[in-house]
Amino acid sequence: MKKFHYLFAALIALIFLLSSCKKDEYVVTFNPNGGKGSIVTQRFTVKVAQPLMANSFINNGFTFINWNTKPDGDGTFYKDQERVKISEHLVLYAQWSPISGELTVTFNANGGKGEMEPQKFEAGEPKALVPNAFECEGYRFAGWSTSPNGHHKKFDNEQIITIVENMTLFAQWIRN
Repeated sequence: MKKFHYLFAALIALIFLLSSCKKDEYVVTFNPNGGKGSIVTQRFTVKVAQPLMANSFINNGFTFINWNTKPDGDGTFYKDQERVKISEHLVLYAQWSPISGELTVTFNANGGKGEMEPQKFEAGEPKALVPNAFECEGYRFAGWSTSPNGHHKKFDNEQIITIVENMTLFAQWIRN
């Protein structure tokens, strides 16, 4: 009977030890490295492959290239959302490339009338939007939006903006 008690106690101890064991976890910290956004972390379990989180940082005038273990890009590269196995804590720094070249803002009357020529911008350089030339009978111009319904990014008439990609701006109208 004593043997049974020892065996039972050993079994309970083994179950307790196994259930309290925590798998080794490592943390990957994502640093915007000159970009904007909050530093975020992602947990990895040892020997379990999973994709890196998608880049959510922005850096006006720059485009995201990849992640690197060193801020200057001289470390190990990782692609955005690359599937990896992590065996140590890592800090990954966003790597950026300057955007250059000519970009275009196209204007849409969005129910109004008139014509406006597309406006040229140099990527990453601030510039004022040209004045609105559209009209809409019974409505007054309320500004621009990157969506016809006005639910996305909004701009005032002649606002100074900096763009990093071609875009279309839709006139927004308010009933008089």
